[in-house]
Amino acid sequence: MKVLVFAVAAAVLSSVLKESRPEYVLPVQIGFAVIILSYIIAFSSRKISGLFENTFAGAVDMKYITVMLKGAIVSTACTLCSSLCRESGNRVLGDIVEISGRVIIILFCVPLIESVAETALMYLK
Repeated sequence: MKVLVFAVAAAVLSSVLKESRPEYVLPVQIGFAVIILSYIIAFSSRKISGLFENTFAGAVDMKYITVMLKGAIVSTACTLCSSLCRESGNRVLGDIVEISGRVIIILFCVPLIESVAETALMYLK
């Protein structure tokens, strides 16, 4: 609920500023985005620490968790950045950021693909 309140406040403030002081719209949006992301990170830290506790207990291999978290972070950051780029009028830059994020996530998955291939080869032998 707090995230929704911050998002509505950011939208209203941005709309008001867009008419009178358009140069302040992007910094205000970035500021609110940082506040919201900070809240989400703090809120989810308990869940992530529980996930790591299960990992250290041997339930899940750490490399899978690492790839998942990196992918989620890159995806969120790229979505936010591309939205800000589009909002500021740089549609092409926003598209480049999204494509770059997808490539980075695919590159993060290379160790998982190698692991699957190794496992498959081990069963074939």
